[in-house]
Amino acid sequence: MDKELDQFFTQIIREKWKGDPVSATFLGIHDYDDQMGNYDKHAQIELIEKAKGHLAQLKTYEGKPSLSSDQEIDLKILITQLEVEIRLFEQAQMLFRNATVYPYTCLYGIYSLLIREFAPLEQRLENLLSRLNKVPKVLKEGQNNLSEGREIPRIWTEIALEVTEAGINFFQTQIPEVSKEYPKIGGQIQQANSAAIEALKRYHIFLKHDVLPKAVENFAMGREMFNFLLQTEHLLPYSVDGLIALGREFIAQTEQAMQEIAKEIDPKKSWREIVTELKEDYPPGEGLIHLYQEKMRAAREFVRTKDLVTIPASEILRISETPLFERPTTPYAAYLPPPPFDQKPEGIFWVTPVDLHASEEKQLDQLRGHNRRGAAIVALHEAYPGHHLQLSRANEVHSLVRKQYESTVFVEGWALYCEEMMFEVGFYQDPATRLLQLKDQLWRSCRVVIDASIHSHVMSFHDAVRMLIDVADLEKTNAQAEVKRYSISPTQPMSYMVGKKQILELREKIRKLKGKDFSLKDFHDRLLSFGSIPISLIEPLMLS
Repeated sequence: MDKELDQFFTQIIREKWKGDPVSATFLGIHDYDDQMGNYDKHAQIELIEKAKGHLAQLKTYEGKPSLSSDQEIDLKILITQLEVEIRLFEQAQMLFRNATVYPYTCLYGIYSLLIREFAPLEQRLENLLSRLNKVPKVLKEGQNNLSEGREIPRIWTEIALEVTEAGINFFQTQIPEVSKEYPKIGGQIQQANSAAIEALKRYHIFLKHDVLPKAVENFAMGREMFNFLLQTEHLLPYSVDGLIALGREFIAQTEQAMQEIAKEIDPKKSWREIVTELKEDYPPGEGLIHLYQEKMRAAREFVRTKDLVTIPASEILRISETPLFERPTTPYAAYLPPPPFDQKPEGIFWVTPVDLHASEEKQLDQLRGHNRRGAAIVALHEAYPGHHLQLSRANEVHSLVRKQYESTVFVEGWALYCEEMMFEVGFYQDPATRLLQLKDQLWRSCRVVIDASIHSHVMSFHDAVRMLIDVADLEKTNAQAEVKRYSISPTQPMSYMVGKKQILELREKIRKLKGKDFSLKDFHDRLLSFGSIPISLIEPLMLS
């Protein structure tokens, strides 16, 4: 073991927290809860230059015999993180093209101090006041960066407009209520909040009148960058073309399985007709939270009684409505991980409520997406044994590097694998629920094709929406929200099916290796013991 390298790891990570204080709060690091981050162009360039220096120094440790196996993994992870960070800044130029960065920073900076009780309310509100006072500065720095004349995608700007509108609503409705809880500085919070709202309104006007008219249709990351992310960030053996071909294989296999299940349910109807009928079984809008709570509890109890994987004794999960500013790109549900460095590591299961201001048709679309049988699949995906259980286990790793690192291919792959595994072990056995699970798999299979296609100019935004509607049978409203998110998060959408495939292949290798001694629980516990890292780093350790 190289103690000097461990010290260098710690230095790099602490500098990352200082440079991104909002992310640090979500990780449970509260040294910078009064800060919002410096988005001035020159400050960001300075951070990138520092990252280049760290990267060069880290590479001098590669291949050293003094490193432990854990250090070798952590070294690989940090090197790839820095390589991706530098490339995205210099080539993708996200800070100069992605208008969502700045309102999201402001909103999450405030939300992170309210959503969890990690400190006394008085302390959190004092930090909230400090962050509120910094909102105008962050948004002004954003305007300066976006005014540099780079090609700013229209769809990203439209998302930023939606986020900013929702953010204004969030600040107008949430902060006044919070300020009443601590009258001592309530007046100061109200004053800072008014200034923040005005800054958001100015930012909205800037986007609408200065950015949007000049925005370009092209949002694609480009073939070269997409391949770089696949192979460097995710350590995958695929390129754009290989990934598209793989996605089409997933679609064909899933459609075949769906057709067979549909015949079992009703030979006279197609799977689409059956799914349409199943979607009509939805709860009233006000019953969504209760529905998911019920399904979540059932999934947890099944995992416990069947002893499928160790449930951490300290895990805590709460269901909450998706915050207003996340709803434009989160049509159904999502998950906020438990902070690895907080004493009370609470996970939060977001459920997106029906938009009561939307048209009746759109509200019905949303409710159909929350149908009762489908909710059981969503609950196990987001909670037990999916994201919440896996990420709670990941928090138990001792490595400082891995505590603050997540591979989307592992995290999303695990949750989708759990949907299949829970069917295999009998959590749901009726063909109707199996059909809906496969329909969701079809949607995730389409994501693989769409993700690689829209970022390599093979498919347009409109084509991607049509594919989700025509192939995966998504509602138009939700399909549009999905593709908006895909446009701004390249390689995340493909993570689900690719990660599931990797886990199933590794499970089969371990099954053959262990023979009659194979244990599903042992496989799961060993797999989750390494943290949320790429399967390619885990596989040699599990097969050795």
